[in-house]
Amino acid sequence: RKETAMMIFTSSTAGTPVAGIQIPHQALIQQHYTAKLVLGLDEKSNYWCTAHPGWVTGTIYGIIAPLSIGSTIFVLESHFDADKWIDFLKTNKISVIYTAPTALRMLKPSIKKSDLKYLKNICSVGEALNTSLFDFYKNLGIEINDTYWQTETGAIVIATWKGIRKKHGSMGRAIPGITAEIIDNTIALKPDFPSIMTEIYKHKEMYKSYFKNTWFRTNDGASKDKEGYFFFIGRKDDIIKVSGERISPIEIESVLMKHKAVKESAVIGIPDELKGNILKAFIVLNKNFKQSEALKQEISMFVKENYAGHSYPKQIEFVSSLPKTNSGKIIRMKLREIGNNLDYIDVIAISS
Repeated sequence: RKETAMMIFTSSTAGTPVAGIQIPHQALIQQHYTAKLVLGLDEKSNYWCTAHPGWVTGTIYGIIAPLSIGSTIFVLESHFDADKWIDFLKTNKISVIYTAPTALRMLKPSIKKSDLKYLKNICSVGEALNTSLFDFYKNLGIEINDTYWQTETGAIVIATWKGIRKKHGSMGRAIPGITAEIIDNTIALKPDFPSIMTEIYKHKEMYKSYFKNTWFRTNDGASKDKEGYFFFIGRKDDIIKVSGERISPIEIESVLMKHKAVKESAVIGIPDELKGNILKAFIVLNKNFKQSEALKQEISMFVKENYAGHSYPKQIEFVSSLPKTNSGKIIRMKLREIGNNLDYIDVIAISS
């Protein structure tokens, strides 16, 4: 039925007004189906969703969907600690984990193949899954299932799952029953699936703005190949124009993550009189690497040589951590606020 079952407030990472997204009762059909298909849950699963229950992933795939299947749900009430997480996985014989790529990256220095002996499935959500991270866990014996959805869609709409080929850099294909296309360089969905939102509390005009010419517009930039695989580019608001060229911060970050010194990265555009914008990278360094102007230069040139001569960070700032939501998503709006405060920044300018 289309009556509201729950109201979930958005995280407002894109700077939009915080609003109550109303999800209908019939959404359980899609939540249950995708938890089986993509997460691989069944009655015998020892399942751990690391998202806080106050966020949409924690509510829907941390509680509702696994309960509808009959899986055993495990919860760890603790701040991230690699050793604690690994011990939790082994002690409780976790067979399926659903978490953010950020957490999987933070586990890399500590986790070993033997730590994953009970795991049958690792699934990611909340941000782009870089190819280097996918390859790392593949070498440990598990190919990560990536998932794409929004609070507004109420359940997973694009993903990879057992039985379909996984492509480097792709977040997968449309879930069976979902019609997804690229319109105006962004993901558009036919709004005929059971979990799509039915209202936004006290925001009727905002709700209407999502729908155009019989399509639901996600505002997430992506491309689609001939085999129906989607490749995430970024939020429409996150795409950076440099000298007239559209640049995806996700692609630059994927290259940055291949550098041996880089533990985490986030890229934004900052205003430039000549080029419109230039790229600025915020970087968390791996242990045993010290901040220096020479290292900034080296990292920038690494991107220039391995991606494109015009699309590399002209400014770099080393930081101890990146601002994130509880679900692990990088809050680029916060980085833009910092990036535009030029008196605050300690940067290196690299001539083009």
